[in-house]
Amino acid sequence: MRYIEDGDYFICRNNRKLIFSGERKKKANAEPVRTYGCRWGCMSCPYRKTCIRNPKKDRYKKFEIMLEHRKRQMLAHERLSTPFGTEIRANRSIQVEGRFALQKQQFGLRRFSSFGRKRVFSEWLICCMAANTVQLAARIEQEKVGTPFWYRIRPETA
Repeated sequence: MRYIEDGDYFICRNNRKLIFSGERKKKANAEPVRTYGCRWGCMSCPYRKTCIRNPKKDRYKKFEIMLEHRKRQMLAHERLSTPFGTEIRANRSIQVEGRFALQKQQFGLRRFSSFGRKRVFSEWLICCMAANTVQLAARIEQEKVGTPFWYRIRPETA
């Protein structure tokens, strides 16, 4: 659905307005959750079965959304869609999988040996530091220590 910021409403696939109907906060410091709904035209809409979750129970389209969250989500999607973001995302997926495999296989971390959020976090932090140390030692040994690939000086700027 498209959001029209000037009038504070959404437009559905059938070109109907979903107007603002209320706002609430889940937590004290949390972003407000805004409710939008359509007041007409949903009963005869051709997209009714795919648009409304329970078309037998609900007569009109109604949904809740956090607008600030949606803006940040769209900004992240734009950044990840650039060539630079695509390169970073491709390399990150490779790095993370290898890291978890190392921690499971080499360090034998299949289960945490302690209970409680703080103790588990401490154990995980120690394991991550050990993995970073092993990776740094391997890079030093292979003489691959240097600046990351995204800090390379491009030939056209030099």
